[in-house]
Amino acid sequence: MNKIFIGVTSLLISAQTFSAGFEKSVLWSAKWASLAGNAAAGVTGADAVYFNPAGLADGANNELSLNFSPTYSQFKGPIPVSNVQVTSKKNMSPVFGALFSHKFNEKLGVGAGYYVSGGTNAEYKSVDFTGVRTGFDEVKPDVMAKLAVTEFSLGAGYKLSDNFNIGAAWRAVFIKADLGSGKLNTGNTALTTVQMKNFEDKNYAGFKLGAKYISNDKKWGTGLTFRNSIKIEAEGDVAAGYEAYAPVSTAHPTALTTSGKVKIKNTFPWNLHLDGYYEVITDLTLLGGITYTKYSADQTLVIDGTVAGTDITDIDQKWKDQYNYRLAAEYKATQNIPIRVGYVLTTQVTSSDYARATFSSPGKGHTFGVGSGYEMEKMQFLVGFEHSQAEGDGKDTNNGVTGKFESAGNTINTTFKLMF
Repeated sequence: MNKIFIGVTSLLISAQTFSAGFEKSVLWSAKWASLAGNAAAGVTGADAVYFNPAGLADGANNELSLNFSPTYSQFKGPIPVSNVQVTSKKNMSPVFGALFSHKFNEKLGVGAGYYVSGGTNAEYKSVDFTGVRTGFDEVKPDVMAKLAVTEFSLGAGYKLSDNFNIGAAWRAVFIKADLGSGKLNTGNTALTTVQMKNFEDKNYAGFKLGAKYISNDKKWGTGLTFRNSIKIEAEGDVAAGYEAYAPVSTAHPTALTTSGKVKIKNTFPWNLHLDGYYEVITDLTLLGGITYTKYSADQTLVIDGTVAGTDITDIDQKWKDQYNYRLAAEYKATQNIPIRVGYVLTTQVTSSDYARATFSSPGKGHTFGVGSGYEMEKMQFLVGFEHSQAEGDGKDTNNGVTGKFESAGNTINTTFKLMF
C-alpha cells in the first residue's frame, strides 16, 4: 500500500503550481501587459481595482473595462526517465478581467472587478512508462496540473492632494483544480496512478493597499502596492491505485484501488510592487518597476488526509523569494495610436532539487510584450501579444528523475474600454 501513498504525495505538491510557477507577471490587459506590468503609477479608472486601487480616484466618472487574454501554454520535462523530456499538450486558458469604476466626486472613486489572478494548465496525456520497463505497456497515466485562481474585488481610491492618492481593495480568492499523477515504486515493480478532482478553496481575507504620486507637470510618477498573504486550505476527492509489473504476455492486475478526501495547507505569499514612469520627450515615456514576492514562506506543503487508513506525509518545497524586474516604453505614434513594448525578468522560485514537469521551470523566466490599439476620449480598442518562457536543469526528488525542464506560454491580450 505504501506505493499508493507515495504517488498521492507526489501529486499533491503540484497543487501549488500557481505559487511557484506560471503566476505570470501580468495576467491580462492589452495595455499593462505590453508595458511589463508597470501599472501602479499610471493606472486610472476600472483597471485600478486590480493594479492599484489608488488609481480609482482618477479617470472618467464611469468606466467599464473588459479584457480577454487567451493564454496557450506548454511544458516539457522528464517524468518516467531521467534526461528524456516529455512534452505536454498545448492547452488554452481563458484568462479574463471584467471591471467597473465610478467616481463620486473629484476626490473619491470606487470600483469592482472579477478576474483571473493565477493558474496553470499543464497536461501530459497517456505518459508512456515503457522506457523504464517494457511490461508497463498498458499503464499510461495522465500527468496534469490544471488550476484556476480567480478573484472578486471591491476597492476605493481617495485623492489626498493634486499629486498624491491612496487606495485599498478587498479580495475574495477562489481556487479550483484537477490533478493527475503517475509514479513507479523503488524497484520499478508497480506503477501508482492518482487522480484528484473537484479540488477547491475559498478565502475572503485578501486585500491590496496602494499609493501613487504624480508630479505637478505630469511628466513623471511613481506607485506602490502591497498584497497581503492568505492561508490556503483546499480539499478534494482523491482516487489512487496501482498495477503490478508482469510480462507483456500476462494481464496486468489491479492490486488496489482506493479513494478518499485530502486537504492541503499552504500560504499564498505577500508581495510588494513599486514602479514609475518618466516622459523623456513629448510622446515617449519610459517605465520601470520591481515586484518582490515572499515565496520562501512556502517551505513545506502540509497535507491532512489518509488513504486506506494511513496518513499522507507532508512535502518539502524549499521555494525561494521571487523578484520581477520590469522595463517598458510607450510611444504615441499619433494622438490615438500608441505603440508599447515591455520586458520582465523573473528570478527562479522552484528549487532545482524539487523540480517537476508540471511546475514552472527551475530557472530564470523571461517575458516579452508588445501592444497597440486605438484610443478615443470615450472608448478604447487595444490589442497586444506576450511571450513567456523559462528553462533550467533540475531534479524531481519526489520521482527520482533529473533533466531539463522547460515552460512557455503565448498570450493574445485584448481590451475594450468604455468611459462615460
